[in-house]
Amino acid sequence: MRLLFALGFLTVVLQRIGLPIGDRVLPLPPLIIGVAFAFLLVRGGARLVPVRVVGFALFLALAGLGAVMSGGGQTSFLQVAIIWAPIVFSLEAGGPRRFLGGVVAATLLGAALGLMQSGLTMVGGPLIDPIGTMPERLLVPGFNSTYEVVYGSGWMKANGMFFLEPSLLSLFGGLAALAILARAVDLPRWLKPGLGVLLAFLGVLSAVAVSTLVLAPAYLVWIVRNFRRALPWLVGVAAVLPLFLMLPQADVFLARAQDTETSSNDARLVRPYTEFVPIVVDAAPWMGFGPGAARIAAVNRYDGWQTEVTTPTAVKVLFEYGLVGLALLGAAVVSLWNGSRVPIELRLGVVIALIIPTDGLASGIIAPFALLVLAKEHGGDKTQVEAADAAAEGEAPQVEAARPSVLIGARS
Repeated sequence: MRLLFALGFLTVVLQRIGLPIGDRVLPLPPLIIGVAFAFLLVRGGARLVPVRVVGFALFLALAGLGAVMSGGGQTSFLQVAIIWAPIVFSLEAGGPRRFLGGVVAATLLGAALGLMQSGLTMVGGPLIDPIGTMPERLLVPGFNSTYEVVYGSGWMKANGMFFLEPSLLSLFGGLAALAILARAVDLPRWLKPGLGVLLAFLGVLSAVAVSTLVLAPAYLVWIVRNFRRALPWLVGVAAVLPLFLMLPQADVFLARAQDTETSSNDARLVRPYTEFVPIVVDAAPWMGFGPGAARIAAVNRYDGWQTEVTTPTAVKVLFEYGLVGLALLGAAVVSLWNGSRVPIELRLGVVIALIIPTDGLASGIIAPFALLVLAKEHGGDKTQVEAADAAAEGEAPQVEAARPSVLIGARS
């Protein structure tokens, strides 16, 4: 299904570009992913999963009640309802694998462009960022797409030209590496070593340590489950790491990784939990403060800090919808996890990306991408996936047909 590959590719490449509607700019990725999901529903078939339908419906009821009681937050409520609607479905076709292939291909292109960007600015050259020169009305607002590794240095963090932020380039780079290592996408054998080196350099030159480090548990799972395959990679890392530590730039990365007071690391992984969680626990632990409240609080608490506090999914749900909302949406995510046949290391990485370092609840690219990839209900081994791909494309499968999936809802 070349269309799904193309849609996955465009989801990444067009993420900085929006569609102007009145005084707002509508991001393109949710629209593209919506088309991909609709295509899969029609061509590949889908089923409603009862546990997720009930959990998400109750969550939306709670969110709607919060919007009414707070007298605002309607936009935030509608955004979450639309972005997370796919969680109630399971897909029974090989299409998500094709879509993921397009995402990985675009991420690899972004990694190559990011290497060029960071390398040029490291030696005093200009930052090549053609999308940044487009009219402001066509760009998705609210993201810091270009900034320096060290303020005043002139060395710019790489955004791969089409990533909303350098952190997303690093995060998607880590997920792309997981997809390749877990064999969740099909790539020529000769290309895989080069891709590994490319992604390793991406992790260095994007200069965003946290976005890759948060995926460490997923990589650890892959190493434990595939130790023989992982051994050459581990040896390569062990050989390259001392050479990297000899570079002058190594001190910059080490300092940023250890910065827990003024960097974006602190704003993403520490302050949301130390500042927001006590507030909601003391004042509104069960129902929260209503849709959109976390974002308002984050902006108000900027207060002279170098980096504005972010609102990761877990904190945002707790702050806006309380323990009840966290339990309801959490039950739907657990059901999605249990029903998914995506390799467990990639599944873990996608869920981490969805919940921990980013505002996945309202993200127009993270949440729909994660829900589409994880919604695949076919068996996780390569034979079954290939059979599903062939069936979805209307071809005669060359392997034994995939075993029918068992939905988590049917077992409940």
